[in-house]
Amino acid sequence: MVSGVGPEKQLQELNITPVLKNDAVGQNMHDHIVFAVAYRVKTPTSSILLDDEKRWHEEDLFKENVTGMMTNPGPDFGGIVDIPSDLRNFSLSTKADLGSLPKDWPELIVVSFPLGHDYPDDGYNYASLMGVPMTSMSVGNITLNSTKMSDKPVVHPHWLTSTTDLEVSIASLKYMRRIFENPAMEPIIIGDEFAPGPEAATWAEVEHALKNSFLMFAEKITDNIINDQKSGKKKGHDELRTDL
Repeated sequence: MVSGVGPEKQLQELNITPVLKNDAVGQNMHDHIVFAVAYRVKTPTSSILLDDEKRWHEEDLFKENVTGMMTNPGPDFGGIVDIPSDLRNFSLSTKADLGSLPKDWPELIVVSFPLGHDYPDDGYNYASLMGVPMTSMSVGNITLNSTKMSDKPVVHPHWLTSTTDLEVSIASLKYMRRIFENPAMEPIIIGDEFAPGPEAATWAEVEHALKNSFLMFAEKITDNIINDQKSGKKKGHDELRTDL
């Protein structure tokens, strides 16, 4: 936009001479969020790396023998799933939005992670499931802050402003809770759910927890790739594998 390509009104407000007037520039921003369900656990995880002495010890193990926590300090596995049928008590508008996507469009990515964000260094081991809804309908925008390339733009992501995004995110969180509540997890879990916590029980409480704890997710697949250039329709991951 600094070069003069973009919405005419925004360019004129900054006294930039329009070279190509295009109202679509900076619009239609879709950004994925990520949120976690976490527990304290009895098995060692890389959350111990928050402790300096333990981290130094693990670094020595890695440098000397390529062993220890530093061999895999991040996610262990991930999966792409659709929201289970018994959690799909969606509104008509959400059903319509999801129905507009290709049949093979992924609804949710779940990744195991030893540690979420902002967890205490309290000597406990933590385990998290990180959820990334892939059906983002909230639309944001980006515009200029000034005529200087060195100045950061003004970004309005408008996360969770879509009813669809909110309903899918709440259903996703309930799904991840269900995984931790499986009897197979009992031997390693310590106490109640750490995050978002048992106090987030009602719809309103879960909504509040989501809106106050989610993070941004850096999506490597651009909107240009997932939208067909001719029809403008989104493509599912089967087609993406072919196109890429």
